[in-house]
Amino acid sequence: PQPFPMPLVLLIAHLIGRLIECLCVHRFSLCEAMPVFNFIAGASFYVFCVLTVAHVDLSPVVPPEAPSPLILLAVMALFSLARFRQFECHWSLAIIRPAGMNMQNEQRHYRVPIGKPFRFLACPHYFFEILVYCCVFLLKPELNTSLLLLFVAVNLLHR
Repeated sequence: PQPFPMPLVLLIAHLIGRLIECLCVHRFSLCEAMPVFNFIAGASFYVFCVLTVAHVDLSPVVPPEAPSPLILLAVMALFSLARFRQFECHWSLAIIRPAGMNMQNEQRHYRVPIGKPFRFLACPHYFFEILVYCCVFLLKPELNTSLLLLFVAVNLLHR
C-alpha cells in the first residue's frame, strides 16, 4: 500500500486557505482592475501546482516514500504555523483598508500594519507563503517540489 500523499494534502489545504482569504478577507481596491491574464495566471498556478504534485504522488510508477513520523509532525506544525501567520497578515492588511475606498482616498489613508511580523519583514505574508512551499519540499524533496519552491521564492522575494 502506498503512503498517503501528504505534500498533496498540504497544497490542497493551502489552496483552500488562499481561496477563503481571497473571498472573505481581502479588500481589493475599487479602482485597480486586475488584468485578465494576471488573474488567469494566478488562479491557474495553484491548480497546476496541485496537479503536478498529484501526478507524481499518485503515479503507480514511482511510489512516494513516507517521511518519518517525527519529520511529518514537525513539518505539519511548521505548515500550520505558516498558514495561520499568513492568514493573520492578510487580516491585518484587510482591516487597515476600509471597504469601498477609491484611489484618491487610498493614497491618503494607507498605513503599514503594526505587529510582530510587520516589525521584522516588509511583506511577511510573502515570507509565510514561501515557508508553506518549503514544507511541501521537506516532505517531498524532489524536482517538482523544488521547482515549485524556486518559482514561488523568485516571484515573491523581489517584492
